[in-house]
Amino acid sequence: AVVEVGPLPEVMGDPISLEQLLQNLIGNAVKFRGQRRPIIKVSASVAGGQCIVSVSDTGVGVAPEHQDKIFAPFRRLHDKSQYEGSGIGLATCKRIVDQHQGRIWLESQMGQGTTFFFTLTAVAADEQPADLTHPSPASANEIPRAHCHSHHTAGQPAET
Repeated sequence: AVVEVGPLPEVMGDPISLEQLLQNLIGNAVKFRGQRRPIIKVSASVAGGQCIVSVSDTGVGVAPEHQDKIFAPFRRLHDKSQYEGSGIGLATCKRIVDQHQGRIWLESQMGQGTTFFFTLTAVAADEQPADLTHPSPASANEIPRAHCHSHHTAGQPAET
């Protein structure tokens, strides 16, 4: 898989939960890739105190009739023989986003791919590090912050 990660701002939240959220979304993008080599893009924007993160893929897509049900626990759209999994990954994503007072949704086209979006509370612009690819750590007495950044150079693909 090719994973491209753009600059990601600092957000308020539990870093472990947010890591699980991204792992689940990226893992699904790899799993539901179809016959093509998956290309996954992670990006974010900040507006009105909210960070909108997107995870896009070039996978099989989600049919319109399933898009409103996909975040329910144990909801599988494919037979277990076709794709492994328990059906709790996206339900876990929704729970994490809900716990962070955000929202999660998707846009998809069958055979073209899916983009998952979720919102999180952004750290105020004057508190953002100047270089979003290497945010400064929060001090121990501050509200926990998640540093949404990649472990490779932003904008450069990471091979998985």
